[in-house]
Amino acid sequence: MAVPFVQDWDLIQTLGEGAYGEVRLLVNRQTGEAVAVKVIDTSQGKECSENVKKEICINKVLSHPNIVRFFGHRREGPTVYLFLEYCSGGELFDRIEPDLGMPEREAHRFFQQLIAAVEYLHSVGITHRDIKPENILLDDKDNLKLSDFGLATMFRHRGRERRLNRLCGTLPYVAPELLSKLEFSAQPADVWACGIVLTAMLAGGLLSKLLRALPEERLSISELKTDPWFSQTLTSSSSHNKLLCSDTQLHRNNSDRVQFSSSQPDPALGVCVWEGSVCVGGADQVSFSQPARPDNMLLGSQLLGTPGASQTPWQRLVRRMTRFFTTLDSSASCSALRDTCIDLGHTFKHTCTNQVTVSTLDRRNNKLIFKVHLMELDQRVLLDFRLSKGDGLEFKRLFLKIKQKLSDIISTQKIPLPVT
Repeated sequence: MAVPFVQDWDLIQTLGEGAYGEVRLLVNRQTGEAVAVKVIDTSQGKECSENVKKEICINKVLSHPNIVRFFGHRREGPTVYLFLEYCSGGELFDRIEPDLGMPEREAHRFFQQLIAAVEYLHSVGITHRDIKPENILLDDKDNLKLSDFGLATMFRHRGRERRLNRLCGTLPYVAPELLSKLEFSAQPADVWACGIVLTAMLAGGLLSKLLRALPEERLSISELKTDPWFSQTLTSSSSHNKLLCSDTQLHRNNSDRVQFSSSQPDPALGVCVWEGSVCVGGADQVSFSQPARPDNMLLGSQLLGTPGASQTPWQRLVRRMTRFFTTLDSSASCSALRDTCIDLGHTFKHTCTNQVTVSTLDRRNNKLIFKVHLMELDQRVLLDFRLSKGDGLEFKRLFLKIKQKLSDIISTQKIPLPVT
């Protein structure tokens, strides 16, 4: 999908995709500045067009350091281009090791920033409705940025609050009342999703006061902010997790790993677990994980705060753990990848010269699809894995398995930093 009005920008890679379009990383060949553009084709459905209009309206009213900034949009026929802040640090879920999580100090800081973003959203009457690690980005200074407002909606206007009735989001992060009630309050549903994100960051710790099934018994954000664990300043990694009040326990059950993703609470502890990680907003929803920010494409002004010309092409790629360089050429690397995927029982398909699509089922028998781009950078071959459909942590587990089986062809050579 081209960007017709953009000049002097080279396409580096596709960052994310949805039912009606994709997000592309572009680099200015004159200045070396890197941007991303979210491209949406609205010709395939009226609902898509309406969702995009709502997403634009919501983005226009948002201004918070932990929310991706919106710089404007442009329409060319049925295609809409959204311009937002580019977050080169990648997605939060890339920091979460399956079944290990991340250091408590990091999780604590990211969670505080996430709550700050959600509290701000609620203060202006907006609910996100699809909070998950894949929709949480990091900038070049490792600050959290909540992104992707394709499913967001307004629940309060001029002091009047309405209850919601649309079931949407991603199932492992959906609050139980969305599945059991005709109407529900917006704010507790977002708080539940934040609790599941923290669960994933801390490798499956059940947060009893955030994840209570009854929304009226769930902690509010104002109550959460007074909690000793949340409000403390962590100066070093702790040897244990306090996890939101004394009656909350960290449960690690290795025997359950075959059944449950670490993004889900343990059902044995009294919390419902939904089988599946598919998006329940419908197949036609527009959902991306990486936004964009080329204000100079709109105004002709110079981009600020983006990587400069001193960086090599591989350094301008958005940070992602799910990639590695190989010691082979493109053809041999692709053959090795194909053999490994087939040995693991996955479906392997060439979609174009430098891209393959792999389809399989995760441990809960839900569809998992990812693409692998083969790129030649600095006379080396990079295999870049990107999730297309399914649970992000399940995708990470599968990537690690493939990487282990290909360990004999993975390059360990260090790439020199640019001379400044």
